[in-house]
This record gives sequence, structure tokens and C-alpha cells, in this order.
Amino acid sequence: MESWQVSRRRFLAGMAGVAASASAGGVITARPAVAAPTGPPSQSPGALPPDVANNWIDVLYDVVLAEGLTPPNAARVYNYCTLAMYEAAVAGMAGHRSLGGQLGGLGALPVPRRGVPLDWPSAVSASVATVAGELFSAASEASRGRITAADAAVVDARRAAGVPAPILAGSRQHGRKVGEALLAWIAGDSYAGIVGMPYTPPTGPDRWRSTPPNFGVAIEPHWGRVRPMVLGSPLEVEPEPHVTFSVEPGSAFHEQALATYEASRVLTDEHRSIARFWTDNPRTSGLPSGHWMLLVKQVSRARALRLDTTLEAYA
Repeated sequence: MESWQVSRRRFLAGMAGVAASASAGGVITARPAVAAPTGPPSQSPGALPPDVANNWIDVLYDVVLAEGLTPPNAARVYNYCTLAMYEAAVAGMAGHRSLGGQLGGLGALPVPRRGVPLDWPSAVSASVATVAGELFSAASEASRGRITAADAAVVDARRAAGVPAPILAGSRQHGRKVGEALLAWIAGDSYAGIVGMPYTPPTGPDRWRSTPPNFGVAIEPHWGRVRPMVLGSPLEVEPEPHVTFSVEPGSAFHEQALATYEASRVLTDEHRSIARFWTDNPRTSGLPSGHWMLLVKQVSRARALRLDTTLEAYA
């Protein structure tokens, strides 16, 4: 399992080339690799490569992995961080609009002054660093250092690319304003209220119970209290009723359980590889949402998407 954990990102990156050569499927078209952003300030995000966004996804994935977040909280973190990147640059993205006023409780977000040139990669990095820094404020020193270093690396790269100091400062100020506005909104999502909240699962043969091999606790049983992003309430979407519990052979429940058991007896190496590929558990990966983020990064690089399209995809 350890070798799989080490190779997952390498595998995802390599899959971009494999998919690009799969002309029969026509899913991904190979394009030349893109260089680090060197465009002049105020160049549209639609004319810039996506490196700043893709590199931040790598950082967030590693920090989520290192900090052992639960899957729901990891999705929350990726969500807010990718939103921070998108909102920092949306003012320069033709045909795109802010999500302010569209998401639950999110009002209008800061916009740059008209006619003032901005360096969008600098704004994007300052915004996500602001949000990530707060979301991981209680994380390990190594994780917090990784976030700080990632932001500093963008500053150095943009300065080396010739971005004038006043434009660099103004761009980062805009990014921080967006990030701070998002943090004010994030603070009201009720997540803080469920951290450490006790939970005693109900008992009975038809109820959830901890299972091998790790016999873990129930994951985020109070997540329904966290503010939805789009729905007014989680109750707007009511799931279908569970299949009635039964141990009687021939019952619907028994047939479902038996189908799973029978499938486990005839697994091929391919089945096992697929299962291991999707093994997204705390401290073994950046979790399911992070896995999908890496897949977006793969497509971004394989198709040579620009910064605007990549930011939209992540958001």
C-alpha cells in the first residue's frame, strides 16, 4: 500500500500523456507543455498558463494528506480555496461572473478598480494563501510553512518575470481583500460548532457500526449542520429510503449483501488496482475531493488549458 500512496500523483501525472495518446477515445488532446507565467501585468487570465492554480492544488493536496482531514472537511477546504482563486481573477475573465450572490449567504466580493493593471497570478496566490492560511491555522508547523512558502515562491517568480513592484503590491492587495471577504463568509458556515461535538451512534442489527480493518469512528455525523453551498437546506434533497434490513435469503437486502460478497471472491488484478486507485482515506491520500482535483490538474495540463478555464474548472 505504501508504494501505491507514493506513486498515485506520479500515476495521475503520467496518465495525462497516456490519455493524450488515446486518439480513439478522443477524450484528451495532447498539447505542448506550458512554461511558467511570464506574461505582462494585466494580461488576461485567458492568455496565461494555469501553473499558479495547478501548483496550489498540489500544495493543498499535500497539506490535506499530512493533516489527516476527514473527507467532508477536505471537500470544504478545497471548495473554499478554489473559490478564492477563481474570485481573485474573475474580474479579468471575459464571459465569467463572480459567484457572489449565487452561493448560500455569499454577498458581493471585492472588485479591482477599473483601469488599474493587475497581475492575476499574484492576485490568485495572495487570495488562496489568505484563505488556506486561516483554514489551516491550527495545522502543523510544516503544513503552515508549506502554504507560506508556496505563496512566497509565486511572489519571487512574478518579480523575476518583470512585474513592477507597485503592480505586484496592488495585485496582492486585491487578492488578500478577496480572501478576507471569503473568510468572513466562511466563518458563518457552522463548521466550528460541530468540531469535537460528541456522537453516540444508535445500536441495532440494522444500524451503522464500526467495521474492520480500522474500526474507525463515525465520520462527521453532524455534517448536516454545516451550511450548504447552493441548497437552502440539506432537507431540500431527500434520499430514497434504505432497502429494508433483512437477513432472510432472497430478500432485497440479503441479495445486495450477497452480490458484494460474491464479487469479492472473483476479484482480478485489474479490480484490485482500481480499488487501490480509489482508496482515499485520511492520511493515505488527499481524500476523494483531492483526488478529483488532481484529475482536473491532469486535464488542465494535457489540454494546455489557460488560467481562466482552469480556475473555472476547479471552482
